[in-house]
Amino acid sequence: MGKATDTVITISYVVVELRSCCDGSVTRFVFPNTPVHFVTTGVYHYIGTNNFPNTDGTFLEPGKCYTATLQTNLPIGAYPMGPPVTNIPMIDFGCNNQICIDACAPPTCGCPFGYSLNADGICQKIEFLQPICSPKYYTVVKGSILCNDSSTVRYGLAGGIFYADVTNLPWPILASGGSFLLSSVLSDASLNAVPIVNTIQNNVWGSSTGSLVNCPNYRLNKVGVWTPPPGPINQWIGFSFCANIPATKTYYIGVAADNAYRLFINGNMILDSSTSSYNFSSWKIIPLTVSAGQNVIEVRGINYGGLATLGFEIYDATLAQLTAVTTANGTPGPNDLNQYILFTTESLIGSLFQTGETTGCHCPDGYSLYPCDGGLQCLQVLTAPQVTCNITLTPCCGGGLPVIIDNSVLLYYIGEIVCIQDIDPNVGCWTIGITTDPVNYTGPVTLGNYTATCEECVSLGCKTCPDFYFTLNDCCTNEPYLNNLGEILILHYTGESVNGITPSSLANVVITEILSDIIIRPVATGCFILTEVKPTDFTTPIDIELWEVLVNEVISVATCNDCKDCGTCYLLTNCSDDTDNLVTGTDLSAYIDYVITIEGCKDKCYIVSLAQNCDDCSQPVVIITSFPPIVTSSITPDCNSCLPPPVPVVQPLLLNTRPVNPGYTTPGCSPEYTEKVNTNFSDQVYAQMLSVRYGLTTCCQEDLEYWEIKKQLLDFKAINDNNLTDCNNV
Repeated sequence: MGKATDTVITISYVVVELRSCCDGSVTRFVFPNTPVHFVTTGVYHYIGTNNFPNTDGTFLEPGKCYTATLQTNLPIGAYPMGPPVTNIPMIDFGCNNQICIDACAPPTCGCPFGYSLNADGICQKIEFLQPICSPKYYTVVKGSILCNDSSTVRYGLAGGIFYADVTNLPWPILASGGSFLLSSVLSDASLNAVPIVNTIQNNVWGSSTGSLVNCPNYRLNKVGVWTPPPGPINQWIGFSFCANIPATKTYYIGVAADNAYRLFINGNMILDSSTSSYNFSSWKIIPLTVSAGQNVIEVRGINYGGLATLGFEIYDATLAQLTAVTTANGTPGPNDLNQYILFTTESLIGSLFQTGETTGCHCPDGYSLYPCDGGLQCLQVLTAPQVTCNITLTPCCGGGLPVIIDNSVLLYYIGEIVCIQDIDPNVGCWTIGITTDPVNYTGPVTLGNYTATCEECVSLGCKTCPDFYFTLNDCCTNEPYLNNLGEILILHYTGESVNGITPSSLANVVITEILSDIIIRPVATGCFILTEVKPTDFTTPIDIELWEVLVNEVISVATCNDCKDCGTCYLLTNCSDDTDNLVTGTDLSAYIDYVITIEGCKDKCYIVSLAQNCDDCSQPVVIITSFPPIVTSSITPDCNSCLPPPVPVVQPLLLNTRPVNPGYTTPGCSPEYTEKVNTNFSDQVYAQMLSVRYGLTTCCQEDLEYWEIKKQLLDFKAINDNNLTDCNNV
């Protein structure tokens, strides 16, 4: 025989460029290329618990996907070794794999209770109140115009001031300082100055060098409005309107006033210039992002005395388009302002100021007057961040209460399997999920390998099945079954299966009888549901019985509703919606015909009555408040005391204006002539009565016979055809 020779295996290496499917960032590592693992254009999923760092400051992020490009022309020694190839498997060709998409935007868990997600991904809640309204309203008329012969005393001398976007600044934006020639300064609520991006002086925005002839066209002079004199002094008045915004985008706000203004959007105060008295020296143009959908915009103004005006506009344009504006008279072309105007106060002339402190309607702080949907209400829009997701870890073998932890890394692995060996000594493989439920485990969590299936996880040596514990809860009361010592009976399940029965198939099973010869206790009859628990959840005495003794001796049925011997139950009828009712086994005999509120449903009111049966029996209830029935000739449940008062409907104010001219005519004669003859005739008859009855004479006597003839002629004309005769209007 010849001499045996050793087989030598040569491992080759290659530099692989990995580009993130999320943000396109690039990192390079060295990987073994024997056998071939990376393929150019393939997509690879990095499975790790922490960032895998590179020497150049780049890194691989856990859960993210990367496209691979082999760099065969780059030197191996210039780059560090990458993670084990088992931690970066190939999953697809292309970044549109759902795992890759989800990894770029970890899942969110919705909004807090009472909030809903708007089109911009923001949780919001809308609240309404009734406004307090006065019968007095101010009419909107043209505001003051200040164009003094002196070139230093005019509105708009500082021109148009363009500011940086204030969307993400702390509100309200405040104004301070200023003079006729100098614009007031804007700062955010933290008193940081809002940057100015441009200043333009021309015949549209205003100018300190323009002629007196052009002054009335400066923006505040042109679009400002106020009330007829005498107007309110030291009182905020304004107007509110609904703007249905088709898409979230940046709009430009133009505003100025003598003396001050405030801007509210959906109840939030955005601008407040009340800390400056020179809000008329410039026309301020401020970009602001407005969300899509219906928005309530409210503008208020105040006058401290003397001249008064309030100007406000909304522009749908870019900064470049607005800074190029040179006219505002509808001249065709890109340089005319009118084509960009969505709203202007000039259009309100002839209408009414809706809001005021002692006139119109006013709302509490934080609310805006909501004139939409055919009525007036006070609206407040509250926002909140989306609910933070927690991680659920469910034992791979099924059943078991999930462990809930706070671990942001696992958000990238929802639906996958992870090996964690320090949570429960009996469990190693866990299925990853998400929940909004609170964390119930804060101990150590050492993340091991990630796999796609439980079988793969088991093959890595992780223990798969925990011990399970169940209570026997009465189907009607949901109370756990007690032994003869008053201890809660807990059934302990220790194996993977007993006669082929697994814990996942036993949870929530309903049984009808517990045999006394199996459990040495009094016979328990009725309906019981197996409810999974943890012994550590109980502070009362418990008695643990091995499940293997009981598992083959139970008689199971489908649901609690199949058990007919459940005793007395009570029907809770919703005062507002009789289709949203509850049946409970909790003893409510003392509350028949009462109206109650219960924990978990405190915003609902229920009428208590006896249920016909215990079908659909729900969990026990805990009463928060109760309202006794109204007893007259009959017994009536008192829902009104429990329910919130109905929102009154605000009726629109109808003005019954009086006509100027008399409401009569004489054919062929004018109302003025008819009134003249009738009045003088009546005066002469009255004078004659005074003379005959009381012996009194008037100072200026006229001829009764003359006006009597005139009266008779007028009455005669009334029966004539006015198309054939003319009146003697003398």
